[in-house]
Amino acid sequence: MITNFGFMPDGKEVFLVEIKNEHFKAKLISYGAILNSFETVDNKGNKLDIVLGFDTLEDYILQDKCFGCIVGRCTNRISNASFKLNGETYHLYKNNAGNSSHGGKVGFGKKAWDIKEHTEDSVTFHITSPDMEENYPGELSLDVKYSLTSTGLKLEYLGYTSKDTIVNITNHAYFNLNGHAAGTIEKHLLTINADNFVWANEKTIPDGRILPVANTPMDFREATEIGKNVNSDYDQIKWAKGLDRNWCINGNLHELNKACVLESKESGIKLTISTSQPGLQVYTGNYLSGSRPAKENVNYIDRAGVALECQGYPDAINHENFPSVVLRAGEEYREETVYEVEVK
Repeated sequence: MITNFGFMPDGKEVFLVEIKNEHFKAKLISYGAILNSFETVDNKGNKLDIVLGFDTLEDYILQDKCFGCIVGRCTNRISNASFKLNGETYHLYKNNAGNSSHGGKVGFGKKAWDIKEHTEDSVTFHITSPDMEENYPGELSLDVKYSLTSTGLKLEYLGYTSKDTIVNITNHAYFNLNGHAAGTIEKHLLTINADNFVWANEKTIPDGRILPVANTPMDFREATEIGKNVNSDYDQIKWAKGLDRNWCINGNLHELNKACVLESKESGIKLTISTSQPGLQVYTGNYLSGSRPAKENVNYIDRAGVALECQGYPDAINHENFPSVVLRAGEEYREETVYEVEVK
């Protein structure tokens, strides 16, 4: 089902798309290709919307926390807002303490996408980013497909460029497995399939080091309550006021590997995320307080949701030891992320 969700300042219509099957229902918005809601049931049979979001286009436009959107052309941070490719230096918009973050001044999460295809249980959004938009080389054509399955939700990314460029796409949904209005996620159990993480400074910029999680509060290889470590004095946590770092997912590059498991004992919902991407940025919603009134007029507090962003490593273009985010002309950008839901 497709309905009107409002109009952009330039007059372009924005649509709300509902997809469903016998197990799940999701709502997507063509603005930002946003995952607006994802509905499942808890262990008592109650319907729960486990994704944070808003009820109006105006609220999505005015908020700055990337609720549910597709982030690009290059998600996360790029140090000094610049990179070198094929011997040429490209200077990007500085929107993060002298660095570039989440695609620049107007990233993909702030644009109205086109609906390319739609079925009862899937929708494909399309965007074309012109050559040198935000100073990224090459015209990038990108499809993002959301599909409901018998076990959850699948995201598929497919892109092509006319010139060599950099591409790093993710979805920035915040999850709360007790329901989007249930308050903090600090009691949620989190398991991350990663032996290492990317060290970053106070501005969330890597210096190239990949460090072991062992013997640090970054070790989530066993199921751990988020609240146990989220207030640690460890610099990687203290600097971010919670979790906001990239973990290096165990497994082979470009294969579907388990990234993490999020569980709530209260609702009995277990969310397992697998991805072909090499990294997982975990952000525990450390600065959500003060956001605009959200769905059902809820005011989200800090840590009301956790973003589990499957992506390439931050600032990868500036670190040769990180998996490459370069997309060559004639090549295909193809990634997928799978969300599987179980109820205990």
